[in-house]
Amino acid sequence: MPIASVSDTTGRIAPVNAESPDFLRRMATLVPGIIYIFNHQSMSNEYSNRSIAELLGYSQEEAIDMGDALMTTIMHPEELQRIGNHLETLSRSADGVQHLIEYRARSKTGDTVWLRSIDTPFDRDVDGSLLRHIGIAMDITAQKNAAERLRKINRELEQLTYVATHDLKGPVTNMASLLQSIAQRSDDLPPAYSETLELMMEVCQQANSKLNTLVRVSEASTGQFPLTEPVNIGEACASALEELKGDIDRLGAWVVTDLRASEVSFVPGALPEIVRDLVHNALIYCPEGQSPEITIRSRKHEGTTRLEIADNAGGLDPERDRDKVFSLFQRAHAEPPGDGVSLYVARRLMERIGGSIELSPDASGGSVFSLVFPH
Repeated sequence: MPIASVSDTTGRIAPVNAESPDFLRRMATLVPGIIYIFNHQSMSNEYSNRSIAELLGYSQEEAIDMGDALMTTIMHPEELQRIGNHLETLSRSADGVQHLIEYRARSKTGDTVWLRSIDTPFDRDVDGSLLRHIGIAMDITAQKNAAERLRKINRELEQLTYVATHDLKGPVTNMASLLQSIAQRSDDLPPAYSETLELMMEVCQQANSKLNTLVRVSEASTGQFPLTEPVNIGEACASALEELKGDIDRLGAWVVTDLRASEVSFVPGALPEIVRDLVHNALIYCPEGQSPEITIRSRKHEGTTRLEIADNAGGLDPERDRDKVFSLFQRAHAEPPGDGVSLYVARRLMERIGGSIELSPDASGGSVFSLVFPH
């Protein structure tokens, strides 16, 4: 039998029975949460400790006197269906198994209180049906409110970023067009002005490139893109490789495709771009003096479709570099230069459709990037 220790009036340590009714009552009083026993037949609380008064404003007696009106009185109306499903799950559960649920309750004054309950079946009727479960409910209102404030701030920042990047593209594009018009008459300008004009056009190109990058990040972060639709993997890969044909030929790269899965549901236009970026990385990061070898394969695997781009580039450690590779404005290599955006965008797009992008080592010593699409 469990034994706890307390001091008696003489200051000596005296053992107490940790399962005695008096000890359990004292513990129930001290626990900073609502301890309750719920009867599944009467749909009412048979017991609750005094914390119910502190969290919801009802006395222990008031909670018991509510009887089967307890749910409709204390629970937020929008939570009743979820609570009903939770009770049904408990009724089918084995004794001693813990079940967690977070829900909104209403205090006696009408305020919304978020609770997290851990419930455990512990008593059954003679026919084996669940008679009672015991639970403890903790107040998580502060955490929920803080999380909601953070979500609101993030939504506002995403909206601000999206509007700013898209609104800035117009003026920069217009400026580039004006400079191009002037450049067409550059023969009429003094040499010093022509040099300044070239610098201004270069600055406009840099600004436009940076804005395009920020637009891609904004769209990936805020979900400002069309709904998914069926995308042919073969066509997407062919488009990407055609765009990179010059680099592939120049570097003497060997590219093999093995496409055993033909279609996925994805954001229109995004798959060729992701494949192009991954193949381009495999080309430019291949060690000097070595011919790039790239394999593009697709297959069905455990309820998903996997599109894999494997290379012999080397230089990436999946464990060490994974966070850098898929993070915004971070890169695993200092050279050649890049913006550290393409794989971040790919990761966000894949996550938004319930998929993922993974990095793993290849048997050749290179890397394998896997796009995992849900069915």
